[in-house]
Amino acid sequence: MRQVFDQSGVTPEVVNHNYDGSGTEDDPYVVTWIADDPRNPMLYSNVKKWSLTMLVAIATLAVAFVSSAYSGGAKEVISEFQCSQEVYTLGLTFFVLGFAIGPLLWAPLSELFGRQVLYVTTYGALTAFNAGAAGSQNIATLIVLRFLAGAFGSSPLTNAGGVIADMFAAKQRGLAMALFAAAPFMGPVCGFVGETIGWRWVEGIMAIFTGTLWILGALFLPETYPPVILRKRAAKLSKMTGKVYRSQGDVQQGPTTFGHVFKTSLSRPWILLFREPIVLLLSIYMAIIYGTLYMMFSAFPIVYQQNRGWSAGIGGLAFLGVAVGMIFAVAYSVWDNKRYSRVSDEHGGFAPPEARLPITMIGGIAVPIGLFWFAWTNYPSINYMVSIAAGVPFGFGMVMVFLGIMNYLIDAYVIYAASVLAANAVLRSIFGAVFPLFTTQMYNKLGIHWASTVPAFLALACVPFPFLFYRYGPNIRARCKYASEAEAFLKRMQKDMQSDDEGTSDTDTAVASSDAREEKDKEMEREREEEEQEAIDYSYEEENLPAGGRFEKIKTNQPRPVLAKRGTSYEGNPFDLDRVNTRESFSSEKRSLERTNSRRLSLSKFQEGLGNGKGTFQYARVHMKLSDIIEGDFFNHYVKAGNVVMLSQGRPDIDPVYTLSEGLLRMEVNKATYERMGLEGKGMPGEGRKHVKARYAIEINLRLPSMVRGKPGFDRVVWAFRNVLNHSVTWMFHDLKAKTDESGPIAVHQALVRTVEPVVEALDGAMMFAIPGTLDQDDHSLAAALLEWVTMAANLSPRLQHNDGIDSYLSKYNVTLPTGNGEAGDRPETQDLVRIRWHGFAHASFISKLFTTSLKTCGDNWFVVSATSFSGEAYVILKTGERTLTWEYMD
Repeated sequence: MRQVFDQSGVTPEVVNHNYDGSGTEDDPYVVTWIADDPRNPMLYSNVKKWSLTMLVAIATLAVAFVSSAYSGGAKEVISEFQCSQEVYTLGLTFFVLGFAIGPLLWAPLSELFGRQVLYVTTYGALTAFNAGAAGSQNIATLIVLRFLAGAFGSSPLTNAGGVIADMFAAKQRGLAMALFAAAPFMGPVCGFVGETIGWRWVEGIMAIFTGTLWILGALFLPETYPPVILRKRAAKLSKMTGKVYRSQGDVQQGPTTFGHVFKTSLSRPWILLFREPIVLLLSIYMAIIYGTLYMMFSAFPIVYQQNRGWSAGIGGLAFLGVAVGMIFAVAYSVWDNKRYSRVSDEHGGFAPPEARLPITMIGGIAVPIGLFWFAWTNYPSINYMVSIAAGVPFGFGMVMVFLGIMNYLIDAYVIYAASVLAANAVLRSIFGAVFPLFTTQMYNKLGIHWASTVPAFLALACVPFPFLFYRYGPNIRARCKYASEAEAFLKRMQKDMQSDDEGTSDTDTAVASSDAREEKDKEMEREREEEEQEAIDYSYEEENLPAGGRFEKIKTNQPRPVLAKRGTSYEGNPFDLDRVNTRESFSSEKRSLERTNSRRLSLSKFQEGLGNGKGTFQYARVHMKLSDIIEGDFFNHYVKAGNVVMLSQGRPDIDPVYTLSEGLLRMEVNKATYERMGLEGKGMPGEGRKHVKARYAIEINLRLPSMVRGKPGFDRVVWAFRNVLNHSVTWMFHDLKAKTDESGPIAVHQALVRTVEPVVEALDGAMMFAIPGTLDQDDHSLAAALLEWVTMAANLSPRLQHNDGIDSYLSKYNVTLPTGNGEAGDRPETQDLVRIRWHGFAHASFISKLFTTSLKTCGDNWFVVSATSFSGEAYVILKTGERTLTWEYMD
């Protein structure tokens, strides 16, 4: 019970765990599960897992029980309230309509507040409305209370499956999901057992039943939704320690608001229902089966009471055949789960969604067999057991179809599973609500045989659906926008898990210790962060210079080691944006300020000048394939109509390098890859140098009208991306049109948004350069000396300080500075320097704004702006007085 009332589960081990981050607003501690975490639902004991599974399954059964038990008191309700059969049937119809409306509300609420709070709240309301229905004084009150009971009672129908998914891995949840799948159907079957005790007692007993389950759930059902548990844990840790903690989900996806989640939950199910043929066809199939079951509630009394003259109590026993079939289905699903486990193991733990369909194929055949059997064996001359036995294949097939389709939709849509199941539940509930309304009239007009044959033909028409999806499912999903996005996400998750498995040695033991695994994961993460390289567009246009200024460009051919190049590979530092200038440039009005105040003043001026109030910029880091870029909304929204810049991560001259800007995709690949792709390109400079293999550059303008499906050129690109360059790539991504890089189609790929803030540091007493009165553009020694000084200043090297006492023989650099008259040996003047650095994926527009802001801020004082990319290319601008000097060096 401790887990029920203490959802955060903060223990000394949790408090003392070494979380990633530094505990600040900008870099919070990222809260994840610790090793052997007692609050992790996946680590519950088997006894606890199955106890909770039975609890939520019975809770679901009870709701379905409430739905159908109402039908047992038809004659009493009609007689007491003097209403027609159709008006009475509205009590059943509106209850099922509540099933359609409720999930649209409970799904987003469970995401925000968790499953436990929602269960306690909604099940308590269900109990109250059941009790109120028992005391209804008119038919209108009864119908309204039934509708509210259905809406609140639909909560376990949506959340019970989530509880099971929280506790069981995919290949372990077969039996658990079978129990959950059978519960909604078993309830209506059992609902007729108590029909002879009077309708008010039926409603009262239902209130007692659900009330008991409500109390049991409130006392024993813990929170199982991991994002909510970790979010509450992070909040409690923040309160206890004073540091900033965030759950892993909030860090990766940002805080979730009710408005956003509610809007998505209302719109996305309908989008998926009408734009994804998989969802539409399979939802129609399930809806027909579900509607047929509710149609039987009215059909069985007609067949067995009116036609055979049975009493109401005995007539309800005819549903036992359907119940037996459901029991067989649950037993069969246990055996079938072994088959699914084998398929899952063969595919590295990720079985294809189509592996869920064999039971649906079997059940799909059994359903029409049972319905045709029932339709043409219910003659009075044929023994009643024959028609009751027809319920066995119907009940068996019904659960098999429900279970197989539900699991197939979950596996096929993964990240959209909640919306897909909501769409399925809405359509299914609508059919279940509507079918009983015309059942009586249909049986009166067509007769019991042909009326029972109608749903049999509908079920027969749906039999090919699972066979088609089993055979052509992968191709169909590849052409469906949301299914293909979900598949790409699943493949990335599979690749990440495989990478994690490869990172743990199993030569001596089968499983490494949790501490060793944790330390290994952190070490790998540190290595990835160190290797991550990010580049910028560092172009600079001359028209950005102030009017009347002189622009003297110095190009140097000195080797880059002499020029102190930074970031020569992805293993080195990522690119930097540096701005170096005298402290007096920032504090000319308050020269007496202390160093700390000076830095604060300099940063505030820049933030004000850059216009966004913070002097920051954002970009996203995301894992995608090249094929993801040219598919679906991403292609149309970002490439065709938008304006994004993207850069891949890799090692220069070794790995493929991809860039995307203004619709132009550039790919740099080796010779073997180039020949396999079959796309037109050209050789890159540098071929033939020692230890450098030949590389080729391919440029494709994806905004051309010919870059659409069906065009030969575009189809060739698609083929190359899917068959040659089909590996997942880490990208830096920035949308120039959006306020944030985490919204839009990019959100599907779980982008990690980073905000780059300026870091201010100072160097006191630096020896200053002095530029001669005249400059020679070909004076490479002067260019190299100035650039060396700029590079050391950007790195805040103590070698620039006049009082630096290091032996020159121990230093890599021996600083020589040109003096004002061009003669060496004069003692140079010293100044205090301030460096402001941005470290991230910046666009040229930010750098341009940085330069113009520097001009306004510094006035006549000198400053330097430099930009360095992952490839070693760099651009340096030195502004002093009316002179502006630039350096550009590259391979």
